[in-house]
This record gives sequence, C-alpha cells and structure tokens, in this order.
Amino acid sequence: MYRRNFLTGCDSNTEWQLPWFLQNFLKWSEVPLMVADFGMSSDMLANLKEHPMYENRFYVVHTESPVDGWFKKPRAIYNATIDGFKVCWLDTDCQIDGDIDSIWEHFEHGKLGMVIDRPWTTRRPQNGDWYNSGVVMTDRNHVLESWMLRTESAPEQGDQEVLHYMYSPIEKLSKIYPLPHTYNTLRIDYIDNVAVKDPIVIHHTGRKGNDTIRGLMNK
Repeated sequence: MYRRNFLTGCDSNTEWQLPWFLQNFLKWSEVPLMVADFGMSSDMLANLKEHPMYENRFYVVHTESPVDGWFKKPRAIYNATIDGFKVCWLDTDCQIDGDIDSIWEHFEHGKLGMVIDRPWTTRRPQNGDWYNSGVVMTDRNHVLESWMLRTESAPEQGDQEVLHYMYSPIEKLSKIYPLPHTYNTLRIDYIDNVAVKDPIVIHHTGRKGNDTIRGLMNK
C-alpha cells in the first residue's frame, strides 16, 4: 500500500505566495503537505512553525541541492519519494480550488504524471508535446532520477525545459502520462479559450500570474 504526500517548495523570492497557497490547500485536502525549503527567510520559517496546522497537516523539509530555485524541484520530489511514498508536487502559484485529493485516483507507478502544456505545445512545437511541471505526480523511479540528475548537471532555462528535451516524442509516451487538465489549468489556457470548466487547480504562471495572486491575496 503506497503512502502519499503532497509537496510544494519555495525560496525567499517566492515565499510570499506560500500563505495564500496554504490557505487554499488546507481548505481542500486532508493529505499531509511537505513544504520544501529552497532558501526561505528565517521570518517565513518561524511563521510556518507557529501556524496552528504545523506538524499536523503540513511540515517543512530542507532540500540540499547544488542548483538554485526551481531546479531544486526534482531533487525535492526525489527525496520525498523515499520508503515507497508517492508524491504530488504543486507549485506555490497554483490556486487549489476543489477536491485536489481526487488526483490520487490517476496515479500510475513508474512514470511522471503531468498535464500537457497546451500553450507551450502550440507556441514551441519542437520535440513534441510539452508537459507542465507545476503539478507532478510520481513515485521514485528511473525517470524522476534522470530528470533530477539532468537538472543538476545542465540546468538550462527551467526544470520543465530540461525534462522536455531529455526525451524524444516517442520516448515520452513511456516516461510521462497525461493527467486531466482540471488538475493544472494554466493562465494562458484562458487566453487561448481552452480552459476546462470548474478547474481544481488554476496555475497563475509568470509575472501576470503573480499580479493575479497579489490581487487575490488583497481581497
């Protein structure tokens, strides 16, 4: 029987999103959440440990990695999959707005579960379909380990870009399986008129997404 955890992470540059993310997540999930410390401020770490749900519904883990920022993500996921745990990573700019625990019904052993990034696949069609790394569901496997090692040895552009160019379109079919878009509806999906109705996760990507999050936090 697999044990399971959700996982997120941030550094001092993105930690401002974390209280908003936690508020939404705790409303919709009963599954424990690990928060990977990629270099958060001492003030944020202290605030998290004073949260009434700390060590009950979520807790902080430190991630040692030779790279910075989002390139730490595959290492954090790899560390979290120890002892047979299955893990679902969620970026802190993801707005949880529904029953996120239902995502576990789509788990497949030995692969990465991710949503196809339709905006990037349309705009950058080289090397087949893109998969968005804002939501990643997996266990410990060779694909995850290879992604982790590649991001640490050749960290170019972003962790999503590293994964995209690691495998040919045919190879991706056996390495990555598509999750339903309701679990990672992208900001640009709305611009492209392909957003699903009533998504469970709305992913506020980029600078404009950050502006949206700040507006939601100020309400």
